Amino acid sequence: ATLYTIFSIPLFGMWWFVMGPALRWFGLNAAAVDIGVRYTKLLIFDYLIEGIFEAVGAIPDVTGKERVTNIYQVSHEVIEFAVVWVLFAKVEEFDLFWMGVLQ
Repeated sequence: ATLYTIFSIPLFGMWWFVMGPALRWFGLNAAAVDIGVRYTKLLIFDYLIEGIFEAVGAIPDVTGKERVTNIYQVSHEVIEFAVVWVLFAKVEEFDLFWMGVLQ
């Protein structure tokens, strides 16, 4: 996971600078291009954080402490589910876009 994240950094740079022109090349209007560029930057951040999380999460697995990793992952999923549920129930402006941002 660590090597995957490190070798992905050049592609993240390409995404950062090339996504706007690529979306314009597909014929999308300016508003759609702006949304696509903002979402791309969000995804780049998400992929970097996920790569770091996977690398750190693999350490207990290879040192014989799988139980710690499982407890952490299960508690993370329960907390994430509860947060999404509360946000959908209590925040009027919370929609699928913000759920994607939260993920």
